[in-house]
Amino acid sequence: MDKWEKNFIVLSAFFNVKSMKINIIYSSRSGNTEIVCEKVHYELEDLNFGNNLIKVERAKREDLEDCDFLILAAPTYGHGQLEILMESFLKMNQDIDFKEKKVAVIGMGDARFDDDYHIESARILMRFVTTHNGKLAGVPLAITRTPMPHLEGVVKNWCGKLGGVIRNP
Repeated sequence: MDKWEKNFIVLSAFFNVKSMKINIIYSSRSGNTEIVCEKVHYELEDLNFGNNLIKVERAKREDLEDCDFLILAAPTYGHGQLEILMESFLKMNQDIDFKEKKVAVIGMGDARFDDDYHIESARILMRFVTTHNGKLAGVPLAITRTPMPHLEGVVKNWCGKLGGVIRNP
């Protein structure tokens, strides 16, 4: 293979990544989940993955179906409960079939309020994905308390690993 063929293959991979449709659907009340999802959005763009950041209040069923890769994110409230807007959205789409679509999950929580179930949202979202024929894409991103100290370390590293999962189906 000569250098022109190698360059063509590299450019083809780059353009195929850009043309993938990636949706990030999230719910956030305090703003912490939104901060993390915005960071994920920009990190994926830096890795040449175009993506759509969608608040669950504006999300439609098509946002779950009409994408190549999906990220679901939500905080945990009470004693291991999914944030109410995300819970309602998932109930409205209870009959969805992900058809083995890869889905990544982000769960947020705070052990100050419930030490046992503070990131239960990640488990609830994972269960939703797997019971609807989706494939979990890597390990969920789980953040406790304020996300600010984790944005440049944990979140950025998770996005780097996620980029590898997206590129290599």
